[in-house]
Amino acid sequence: AAFPDLLLFSGLEISVEEGFDIVVLAEEQELRFPAFPLRVTFEELQERLEPVAGETFLFMAHPFRWTDRLSPAMEHILSHVHGIEMNSINILQGRAWKAGVRYLPRNAHLYEEARERFGLIPLFNSDSHSERTVGALANRIEAPRKPRTGSELAALFKGSHPEEHQNEPLLDARF
Repeated sequence: AAFPDLLLFSGLEISVEEGFDIVVLAEEQELRFPAFPLRVTFEELQERLEPVAGETFLFMAHPFRWTDRLSPAMEHILSHVHGIEMNSINILQGRAWKAGVRYLPRNAHLYEEARERFGLIPLFNSDSHSERTVGALANRIEAPRKPRTGSELAALFKGSHPEEHQNEPLLDARF
């Protein structure tokens, strides 16, 4: 109530059996359990989302957080999602460097190479597990109007090229 202009949307991060985290943005009713078990293969995830595929946005979260190579399983998934998380608190944790005023992952070139190779939409997320870092990173998107539903949000991401917003004081305090 204190922030009437703030919009909140549901999303679901699913750890697929291939060892990666996929974030699904869709209508809230499409994301409820038990529709999604805790662990599925990426193929099962695609099958479950098929009826609403046009109204969902999928991105791979922090793919190079623990690795510096593009595996065949990662290539397969990246060829079927819409976006890739390029930067977040969890990507930077233990692997950050500061380039001017921006914090980047040490392996930022891998994220950029994957984004270009697979034609993915870049995403920049707080992925915050602490109140202290909420809003440290965010996506800046130009839109004619605010989305009202999960499917409108998915469509906005599909049709955009987000710019990275970094809150330097929050990041400086963290790193």
